[in-house]
Amino acid sequence: MKKLIRTTACLTALAVILLVAYNFFNSFFIEKEFTEGNYSSYYYQQLDKTEKQAYTAVKEKIYEFPKEIESPVLTTSQLEDVLNALIYDDPMMFMMSNCKLVMQGRQAFFVPSYCMNSEEYSHYEEKINKKLDKIAKEIPTNDFEAELFCHDYIIENCDYSDTDHILESTVVGVLINGKAKCSGYAKAFKLLLDRADIESVLITGAATDFSGKTQNHMWNAVKIGNSWCYTDPTWDDPLTEDGEAVCRHIYFNMTEKMLSRTHNKFEFTEECNDPSLYYYIIYDAYFDKCGESLVSSVSDLIAEAARSGRNEAEFMLSSDSVMSQALIQLFEEERIYRALETAALKTGMSIVTDSLNYSANIEERLITIIFEKKG
Repeated sequence: MKKLIRTTACLTALAVILLVAYNFFNSFFIEKEFTEGNYSSYYYQQLDKTEKQAYTAVKEKIYEFPKEIESPVLTTSQLEDVLNALIYDDPMMFMMSNCKLVMQGRQAFFVPSYCMNSEEYSHYEEKINKKLDKIAKEIPTNDFEAELFCHDYIIENCDYSDTDHILESTVVGVLINGKAKCSGYAKAFKLLLDRADIESVLITGAATDFSGKTQNHMWNAVKIGNSWCYTDPTWDDPLTEDGEAVCRHIYFNMTEKMLSRTHNKFEFTEECNDPSLYYYIIYDAYFDKCGESLVSSVSDLIAEAARSGRNEAEFMLSSDSVMSQALIQLFEEERIYRALETAALKTGMSIVTDSLNYSANIEERLITIIFEKKG
């Protein structure tokens, strides 16, 4: 009995020693404590607590081009959410194309895939910042006008291209190479709006063109004043049949109802239902009825175009039925010539009043009047 007591005591002491040793060595493998950042970015705010911690850990280290970054343990879907949030919130994070999560013991590591090295990134970063500094000097102070300037700048300085080149999906494609796909357009637009202190968010979804073809797509939600709206700079830079470069504003500051005719499968937490910010409404070129009021309004648009040195005036109709009526009244009934005559009288300019060209985009319900001046 005495010997048994001693053996039990020794075994008990050994168990205590082993338990202490286990806890000591196991402490090296217990997951590191992570903190959340203090970011106001839209996609960061949509993440859960663990995802926010991973986002913060990567955000603080990624520009040093590390091979791996300590991270909380994430599921596959969480990892995807974190990667997208990082790239969508920060258009300058164009060095990273993908990532994976690797476990070492109980510690997780975020392992980024880079599409360039740090020297190449520094080269592009410097060129982009110089470009942004130059552009910023021209951006108007009014938010609507600033947004319009950024929208038009991208369209006038970039051609749509959809190859496998990864830079076409980044701001480098737009601002440096002048060739990009929709994601490049949207990211560059956000970057310019960031520089103009205008809040914006990248939106991902799908878009269906009027041939019925649906593809994944990216565009922007923009906050002007207290209202959010949707702008799609890619679809305002159409591929024309004759290769002519045009800058449209059909998809500039749309409501969700307007956009949903062609864009779908997207989510955004803010309401976009204020039509007063829509481009054609702002410029009094959006009509929901025909008759003499339409003729008078078209005359005003022609006169304004002539005063500005342009020979085109465009306007949009609110529905397919109003579009059909407008085509009949203006062109079949030839009321457009009265609009030209009135515009000539209003401006005192020698506008040709007995001939003109026009184009009618039936799908978009857009009519463009192309007039001439005498002499």
